[in-house]
Amino acid sequence: MLQIDGLELVQTQAIVRYVAKRANLFGKSARDEVKCDMIAEACHDVLSLAVSAPFKRSHGSEEEAAQKQLMVTKWSKFGPRFEAVLAANGGKFMVGQAITYADVLMVHAMTWYVEECGPETVSSLPLLVDLQHQVFSLPGIQAFIKSKLYYPLGDNAYCAQVCETLGRKI
Repeated sequence: MLQIDGLELVQTQAIVRYVAKRANLFGKSARDEVKCDMIAEACHDVLSLAVSAPFKRSHGSEEEAAQKQLMVTKWSKFGPRFEAVLAANGGKFMVGQAITYADVLMVHAMTWYVEECGPETVSSLPLLVDLQHQVFSLPGIQAFIKSKLYYPLGDNAYCAQVCETLGRKI
């Protein structure tokens, strides 16, 4: 839940879109907005698999290896498509001629896959790597990553805490 502007927002995608619109990161036209939405949904599809990765790591090498292989397979399908979208738009931004929330979400998804599966995951996608460097160089992003608000990938302690909160065992 996010409390902002007198609202109590729930649902991650609704929150992301509200904040993107508020920060003028939603594109310059209705066409840009729908392109951002499509990329955001594709990122969500890719990340749905990554979300469970920390929990697979806690079960041992066999489940972790299987999870990593699933992620590599998924990224091998999506990554080149994302690269093609970026190339078709001129190679600098996913949508339009300025940064949008689609760029930030793309970098988030890509970074998670790199951290879970290794840098070779993106080695054949130079435009996406350039986008990642560009987004990471933004002062606000740098400040966030260095802040207490940034959480690194989940470790075993994180998995235990989540499972305890949900009343489940790891």
